[in-house]
Amino acid sequence: MELGENHHYTFFEGGKGTVSLEIDMKTIEDILCIRLKGDLDHHTAEDLKNKASQLIETGGILHIILNLGELSFMDSSGL
Repeated sequence: MELGENHHYTFFEGGKGTVSLEIDMKTIEDILCIRLKGDLDHHTAEDLKNKASQLIETGGILHIILNLGELSFMDSSGL
């Protein structure tokens, strides 16, 4: 089993300085594991898409595992 790099991103709610969404990503061989904590909404969905797409395109990813256990809110843009 080949472990890749860990990636951590934190997005803040505009102007308030409070954390809106935390994203942890790890690759294990051809699997991308994504853990989300906080709010996934129209403000953060595009950021998640861009970060995940970059790893998928450059890392030979064939499978994705999403951990939504710590997600406190998701609107339709998160789907």
